[in-house]
Amino acid sequence: MIIRLADATPENAGPKAATLGRLAQAGFPVPPAFVIPADIYRDFVSDLDLPTALSTHGPAEARRLIKHHPLPPRLLKELTEALTDLANLPLPSWPHGQSTEALAELANLPAASGPHGQATEPLTEANLSVPSRPHDQATEVLTELGRDPAPQREPHRSPGSSVPPVAIPPDPIPPDAIPPVAVPPAAVQPLALAPVAVRSSASTEDSAAGSAAGQYDSYLGVQGIDAVADAVRATWASLWTHRAITYRQAPGPSPDPAMAVIVQRHIDAEVAGVLFTADSTTPGGASLIEASWGLGESVVQGLVTPDAYTVTPTAILERHLGTKLTRADRTQTGTTTPTRTTTPTGTTTTPVAQANRERPSLTDPQLHHLNQLGREVAALLGTPQDIEFALTPTHLWLLQSRPITTPVPNTTRTAASNAPVVSTSATSTAASPPNTSGEGGSRLRGLVEPPAALQGTAGSAGVVSGPARLVNGPEDFRRVQAGDILVCRFTDPAWTPLFTIVSGVITETGGRLSHAAIVAREHRIPAVLGVPSVMTTLHDGQPVTINGTPGTVHPAAIP
Repeated sequence: MIIRLADATPENAGPKAATLGRLAQAGFPVPPAFVIPADIYRDFVSDLDLPTALSTHGPAEARRLIKHHPLPPRLLKELTEALTDLANLPLPSWPHGQSTEALAELANLPAASGPHGQATEPLTEANLSVPSRPHDQATEVLTELGRDPAPQREPHRSPGSSVPPVAIPPDPIPPDAIPPVAVPPAAVQPLALAPVAVRSSASTEDSAAGSAAGQYDSYLGVQGIDAVADAVRATWASLWTHRAITYRQAPGPSPDPAMAVIVQRHIDAEVAGVLFTADSTTPGGASLIEASWGLGESVVQGLVTPDAYTVTPTAILERHLGTKLTRADRTQTGTTTPTRTTTPTGTTTTPVAQANRERPSLTDPQLHHLNQLGREVAALLGTPQDIEFALTPTHLWLLQSRPITTPVPNTTRTAASNAPVVSTSATSTAASPPNTSGEGGSRLRGLVEPPAALQGTAGSAGVVSGPARLVNGPEDFRRVQAGDILVCRFTDPAWTPLFTIVSGVITETGGRLSHAAIVAREHRIPAVLGVPSVMTTLHDGQPVTINGTPGTVHPAAIP
């Protein structure tokens, strides 16, 4: 029933799992995982009569039936065995081909402060504490979990690559904050102490035709067989949320949606984010990178305004320092048993120390390394990729990769300018009138805009005017009318149906690689993200004009 990650195909496990399996087989740093294939979902719901539930009671009843139906005994047994194997498997040694010489170079990097202010030792081969790939159990355990058992396999590295390996310093955390407890990569942990990520891999997800970004549920930091079983059912149930149904119907009804589930070792990231491997609007097809402290959900869900970089193989063209006000980390559990945790699993959000808000989350060597790794992934998969990554103190991990479905809007910097651009996070100050003549998809053309009162991040191209509709949560959805400009702090995935109604989006936080920006581009509506204090600066119903190309917001409609 359960299959190896290496055996995942788009047909049996969805495009997301299939791509991860392909990357793992090629030697890229993908966390160990196994897959519950889509046919198991189909068998699971075959007795539930979902068509009747959907037609009679609606999607909520379908979700209820899935969440409360017990897993088959055989699946539960296989899931328990696979989780046990996953928990007892040390994370592979993948410091990206770090040689003694490379580690010596890293040792010369400035020491960073640890979680409680203590100095962090320079990274050396002696204190790296990551073993080589195990030989005694490789054939049996690695084969079971979809890893190539060949002990001679080297981490993926392009011929002639000169990009040095990198390490990420831990984030200094204020004394009054509870730091995440890192699980040692080499430790052999009992089941309850080895958290996993339970990720969706729907048949309609992560394809070239549509990303389905944020439309299905995934769960981080899940511990214990009961919690994992609950997360698997909840992931299946997310196939029938209002947002997922609306997204699938946008280009036309989707036949027979099904859901595979990836169960992957959870990575306690110090820094995480998103990498777009190509941007046709920048010189040389530069990569776009957004990152922030902690787990990647802060970036992909638009919960923070991240650091943003434009990187080529030879230069960092742009760097914009985001506000990075909060970070998400795995919730630390209390007393545990081998089968069940007694405290909730998931993630916890805490404030980021002021010093870390004001410093970049990634160093130049890390940016170049990410750029190189992303280009190698794109070369293997044959198309530009949208990649989610996570960095620990010793590793860089690739958590997901999918085709880029829509181009990112150009910025006001012209392609002819090769001078690096450095800025701090967006502020509510006046900006120069933007040039709107050269961007396809604009709602208004040939019009001269007044000076912009608000500046944010360009999320989705186009110019549009309409009444600002301030939305604090789902309780305000009924007030949204066709043609409104959605104004919110950030957009939860449940808000996706609004994207079929509104004519534009403005948020207080988020970056151009977030799920909200991707879905706005797929719906071809302008979006400006990360506009500070926009919820208090604009008034409900106030006429506004937004330009999603330079990322500007005007407080009055163009005549």
